[in-house]
Amino acid sequence: SYTRVSLFEDCPYHYKLKYIDKLTELPKYDAENPLIIGRALHEAIEKGLDVAIQNYFNSFPVLTNDIILEAMKLEILVPKINEFLEQFTGFKLIHEYKIDKPDYLGFADLVAIAPTNECIIIDFKYSNNIKNYLDSGQLHIYKHYLEQDGLKVKRMGYLFIPKVQLKQGDTEDLFTYRKRVLKEVKQSDVQFV
Repeated sequence: SYTRVSLFEDCPYHYKLKYIDKLTELPKYDAENPLIIGRALHEAIEKGLDVAIQNYFNSFPVLTNDIILEAMKLEILVPKINEFLEQFTGFKLIHEYKIDKPDYLGFADLVAIAPTNECIIIDFKYSNNIKNYLDSGQLHIYKHYLEQDGLKVKRMGYLFIPKVQLKQGDTEDLFTYRKRVLKEVKQSDVQFV
């Protein structure tokens, strides 16, 4: 998968421990764990916000203020994502399009297929680091395999969901801090690149 290849390129030893030696990594239970928050975003789009937030909370052994704040951000961000996706009315939307080939296993976050069989590949990124992803070959790999499946890929891109990270001031109470963060999230926009 793209994730495995990236891990190997970043650190062959980490790859060996995880995929060859099959050692279990201790989970990171921080509020912004990319796997947990990514799953929550996908579930919110596919199954609804209430289900996603409940499952997000259930991913942690203890709920912290940071986890609750992240869920509050999702309540603002998911409607923005859904508003972006409204332009694909009339398209067949396939969430988590599975690419299962002898030499590759991966999932495209969203494939929007028009009645003409032309499609758009969209990968969701909860990040502000646009440049790093634009240098990635991930979407091109997806395009290659989707075209093998007979789809006509006309567009592909990343939908960047803004990641608002502000620190709580030394004299700032939790209520004021949350209010400031959520105001910033409300003013942010998703960006398709």
